[in-house]
Amino acid sequence: MQYQRKIFCIGMYKTGTTSFGKAMRNFGLRSFFGPWETVKEDIKGNSSWDFDAIQFLDKYSNDLIKLIENFDAFNDYPFMFIYEWLAKKYPDSLFVFLERDPLSLAKSDILMWERFNVVPWKIPDKKKFIDRYNNHKEKVLNFFENNNQYDFIRCNVKNNHDLKLIYEKIGTSKYIYAEKKHMQWPRANIGTYSKLGITKLRTKNVLIYFLKKIKLYSFTIILLKPFEILFKIFLRLFSFILLSPSFLLESIVDSLDLISDFTTEISMKISDISNEIKEERNLRIFKNSEENKKTNKIKQLNFLKNKVYNPSYSSWKFFKELSTPYIVSIPNNKKRCEITFNHLKNLGLNPKISYGVTPRNINNHLSYENQIPLSKSKPTQTACLISHLLTIHQALNESKSNYIFIVEDDTRLFPDPLITGLKNLFTKPVLSRWDVLQLEHHSKNAYWAHQKTRPMSLVQRWQREWYGCSAYILKRNYAEKFLSKFYRDRKKPKFDLTPAYTFGRHLVIDQLVYDMGDSLSFTFPLSTQTNLNDESSIGYEDEVITNKIQAELLTIREWKRFASYLF
Repeated sequence: MQYQRKIFCIGMYKTGTTSFGKAMRNFGLRSFFGPWETVKEDIKGNSSWDFDAIQFLDKYSNDLIKLIENFDAFNDYPFMFIYEWLAKKYPDSLFVFLERDPLSLAKSDILMWERFNVVPWKIPDKKKFIDRYNNHKEKVLNFFENNNQYDFIRCNVKNNHDLKLIYEKIGTSKYIYAEKKHMQWPRANIGTYSKLGITKLRTKNVLIYFLKKIKLYSFTIILLKPFEILFKIFLRLFSFILLSPSFLLESIVDSLDLISDFTTEISMKISDISNEIKEERNLRIFKNSEENKKTNKIKQLNFLKNKVYNPSYSSWKFFKELSTPYIVSIPNNKKRCEITFNHLKNLGLNPKISYGVTPRNINNHLSYENQIPLSKSKPTQTACLISHLLTIHQALNESKSNYIFIVEDDTRLFPDPLITGLKNLFTKPVLSRWDVLQLEHHSKNAYWAHQKTRPMSLVQRWQREWYGCSAYILKRNYAEKFLSKFYRDRKKPKFDLTPAYTFGRHLVIDQLVYDMGDSLSFTFPLSTQTNLNDESSIGYEDEVITNKIQAELLTIREWKRFASYLF
């Protein structure tokens, strides 16, 4: 069903018209972003300074009516200048005038002109921009004060309370936020430069201007093109040499030695370069050790985590089948588990805690017939596996839900799974043919593979190198079938791990629960693990911890990029 009421933003340029359009789109409305391409002109055009509404409407009114029929909200040129015609033609509409400090508006407008390569002496004075805004504001306010039958409000995109007023005015049910107190204007089309950046921009504009003036611009571009190409080739070759393994350079040396004595001198030079690169690389590795990289990533995560782990909105309440996640933990991690428990509660879920086992008491949960052979697995890894099996067992006994939702005690969930299409995996017959869903992973290969596939697919078939079992969803019938492989009596959760050894790999939950079922992995990560200041309960090597930290950093950056309205 289409939204019937129209909303027109009649604020002047650089008052936040693009932010207004994005806010309306977030409301679920069809938002049209000006300038209108049919009549769009250069920024130096005269219409924005001396707009002739009568002449404009005589020419374009019919096209405007057709355009307005296809959208709900409108901003920018030409709507800010034809508000009188819009009010008479669409009297039930909401008219929003965006206000801004005139001086900051003038500075922003001038900066926009410079970004369009306009030289300083061709840009109008600040006063002209300020007068245009003030004159427009005076005309708009006079019109709506004298015609108070129209719905008109004044707003400022720096004031989030004004966005609530718009929402209350339009009364759409499509709005995605749960509580009005968390509404925020999306900050869009913000252009900022440092003093050095503005100086570079102006210098470039002046240079281009004079080259065009003496008709040498095209010639200069053609003349500089070969140098640009050569410079790029040089950079690529230089990068190749620096990044090439030293043994490759040594093989080149050997090949040159065999060609002829003539190349001896060249080969010696290349050999010297190879040794220098070795020394330089060793020095760089020493300076940028894995520990330093880990520290830098932790600093970046510290900067972002406070925003993304404390969201203002959650759509998990729309998933009743997943309302009770079970947290896998151990008694030693009570504090960490409590933080995760509160995080899930904040998202509107009702978590339950399942305390697992440690290597010291693992034998209490192994069947007497079970004989654990030596393997690559550490005792902590085996204990983690048993803890997950116990948690699935507890969930099956306590819950009647058709889905079992498992999370580990250092997991954070993406607040708005509704927008990712998760609901389709429970309601669409074609998409619901799965046994287990992987919500996260800490493999770089999986991350880049998912990012490439995301525009085309909601999920991908799980692959063995895609590690990560901190959050996953099991269908009940699969969970029962999966556990039945490891115990004989469901009432006595003592597990026989012998069937797991047919895989010939580590005894870890990842390789078992995914490998034995029809498993899918989300292309957009719905969860991540917090690895800040947390030691691994399993005893991972530093390299694994570093990879997990990098995965967390990549994940929360994705969350902020695709759903900035949440944080």
